[in-house]
Amino acid sequence: MAISTNRSEERPLLRRSGLTVLLAAVFVAAPAVAQADFSTTSTASVSVGTYVIPKSAIDSAVLSCHPNRKNVSVTVNSYARVDKATSYLFTLTNPEGVVGQAATLQPNENGVTLTSSMGDRGTWILSVRARVGTWVGAPAEYRYTCP
Repeated sequence: MAISTNRSEERPLLRRSGLTVLLAAVFVAAPAVAQADFSTTSTASVSVGTYVIPKSAIDSAVLSCHPNRKNVSVTVNSYARVDKATSYLFTLTNPEGVVGQAATLQPNENGVTLTSSMGDRGTWILSVRARVGTWVGAPAEYRYTCP
């Protein structure tokens, strides 16, 4: 019995193996092509700065002692604006050191009244802090005494 070979069956096999060898050569050579040698260097200048939030100031405030109602109120009529401030935090602290009331004002707001019903005698502290984003500056403190 004679074995016959069909040449048309060998060509696709030869094409496939040739394609496989070609693809293997591309994948072996590709990393060498992708590697590059850079010999030029450059430098960039970096500028770093700091910003210290200045203290704000209260220009005008009025303390009201209410002995028969046992509370105190302070009305801030005007305060100094701080460059770059996004808001201002006002607090009224009683003689025992407890914050009676706090308020946040936006830079375009002019005044606020803070009230505390934690007593009526002693020295009260009114403070204002400028905020820049989430950072809070040092307080400017003002002391008021109710006799």
